Amino acid sequence: MIAIVTGLGRAFAIGAVVLSGCTAHERAPLRAAPEASGDRVGAARVSAIPDGWMRIEPSHQRFLCATYANDVWHVAPDKGVVRLTREFGFEDGRGPPVPFVPQKFSQKFSGRGRRHALAIGGGFLVGVDIGEWGGGLYWFEADGTGERELGDENVHGLVALGPDEALSLEGLAHEIPVGSVRWIQRHNGVFGTAAVTQLPGTPEVHVATAGVVFTLTSYSLVRLSEGRRVTVLQPLPGSRPRAQSMAADANGALWVGMRHFVLRLTPDGDRFTESWLVPKGCRRAELIDGECVCEGT
Repeated sequence: MIAIVTGLGRAFAIGAVVLSGCTAHERAPLRAAPEASGDRVGAARVSAIPDGWMRIEPSHQRFLCATYANDVWHVAPDKGVVRLTREFGFEDGRGPPVPFVPQKFSQKFSGRGRRHALAIGGGFLVGVDIGEWGGGLYWFEADGTGERELGDENVHGLVALGPDEALSLEGLAHEIPVGSVRWIQRHNGVFGTAAVTQLPGTPEVHVATAGVVFTLTSYSLVRLSEGRRVTVLQPLPGSRPRAQSMAADANGALWVGMRHFVLRLTPDGDRFTESWLVPKGCRRAELIDGECVCEGT
């Protein structure tokens, strides 16, 4: 768990787990390092495009093709920069273990779905997402006792905001994507829901950085900040592939890994400049026999 002190004088403890849901067969990782000073967007320093990558302007057809790509780009922080790793295939995403067997929880979900666990307040928040078959959020004491259901929505991520506060990103991407953020607070020694705020679409990935939480939903980039504030920063193409991972670098740029693409979001005033990146050698992409195939250098 990492404590980040915000400019508002408050420490946000970051200890959430977001799973990519992928089994990694890693090639040599690529690292996006800061560019030389002077290369800026607005007042922000621009993070470099990694070697072997190029920026493109994707069309709707390119996004459609990308949804059939077999590879997924996973982004992860690495000493102030971001590491890009190609992954192939998907696992069931059961998530991080907890030091007990949650009996009723296990009986209800039978090991299905993607699980998220967060250690907080001497116990654990555990959430699960099994898509259209449901989900839930539970609190457990450290030894697995005291099970208490806090919500019955699909959980996509958990973030600790302090020793007595957390948030749960929830929603369902089915037909019309819906989502919300559940603000969790301990009162009189008991964790419970303090408020629920709707989001524009289903939260796909998130990252906690510099005292705020950014989440990419089905339609938009959203910032969650102190005071339970939810700010929709800008729309993003709804036709793009579903985001699988998200990270931030030392320059404040946000990186999003997905099928076929990596999206770099560079701070520019109150918004972010989008750069859609693909490996060199993938200037064009064509859907062939149900697979998105790269062509051109």
